[in-house]
Amino acid sequence: MKSRIKILSIIAVAIIGITACESDDDPVIIVPPGDLITVQLGESVYENQMYFELNSKTVTTFAADAWDLSIQTDGSGDAIYINSAIGYHVYKTTSSDINEEITLPEKPEWMIDDPSGNPAKTAFGKWADNEVYIVGMKDFSSQDPSQQPIKPFARIAFSKSDAGIMVKWKDLTEADAKVKETTLEKTASNKTLTWFNFSEGGIATHQPPLTNEWDIVFTPYTAKIPMGPKIYFYNVNGALTNRLGNTVSYKHEPGEVADEKEYNQIFSDLTADDVDANSYSKDMDVLGYNWKKTVGDPTKGGSITYQVLKSNMYFIKNQAGKTFKFRFTNFYKDGEKGFITFEYVLL
Repeated sequence: MKSRIKILSIIAVAIIGITACESDDDPVIIVPPGDLITVQLGESVYENQMYFELNSKTVTTFAADAWDLSIQTDGSGDAIYINSAIGYHVYKTTSSDINEEITLPEKPEWMIDDPSGNPAKTAFGKWADNEVYIVGMKDFSSQDPSQQPIKPFARIAFSKSDAGIMVKWKDLTEADAKVKETTLEKTASNKTLTWFNFSEGGIATHQPPLTNEWDIVFTPYTAKIPMGPKIYFYNVNGALTNRLGNTVSYKHEPGEVADEKEYNQIFSDLTADDVDANSYSKDMDVLGYNWKKTVGDPTKGGSITYQVLKSNMYFIKNQAGKTFKFRFTNFYKDGEKGFITFEYVLL
């Protein structure tokens, strides 16, 4: 549960047909309509979370373990999100005493946040003051999701006051550990979330970008993967949109075509007239991880590689109401996986 920020910068961007325009009144490079913007992220999505703003082409990159809980502190809601990038799971107890010793059932009902980001479908859900939860971490070292145990490491409870949200927690890995507590103060409307980090003793050293400063986060996260009759929680790598910032999106279905050139032409030809305003979704995982597929069979001595699907095409509307067409084009840099390349156009 380390925490570290890696970069805060304008990312390396290959821009086709764009002229940079800067002035004292408008120091940020803004994407002009109609120009194709191609971006290769400078860090691996396996280890980082990269928050990207489409209109200014800026990125804020954190280590994936920079935070443990992301707690809504602006007063507009009570959402508490877990960092599923590092395999956190939550079990709700029936206790309201943080000091009470709790024995887990033989098969505890561990919860994760739904990748849609819907606050009602988070692991903590509609929590109440002083309800006690157990937080565990999943071991992703096994490629078999049925062989990935969850190890409890903390009890935690929350309560609201005029000052903000108080967090109390107890480390289950330390003998005779004392209950710790901290108050996350109420924040402004453009700072919707406050990051909490167990190992840093409460409020995380690094805090998320302001809500109006990003549209997409490229990140590892935990998804629900059906395998036969069962659903497993599995670690994936993809992209999530800014639900709390009102970024919405939908996947355009171009249908099957003969070859890659046709898909390229379809994407090139997409215009604002192709936008279906009724298809936009607030769900964070519309882009998700299924824009790529695995190739190869390790059971037959081969290795697995990832191939980006040329049919992946999306429309994204940012919080300023601007509409972009968007697609992924690569998952590798110099043969190393996890370096996402994408392209988009302001319509």
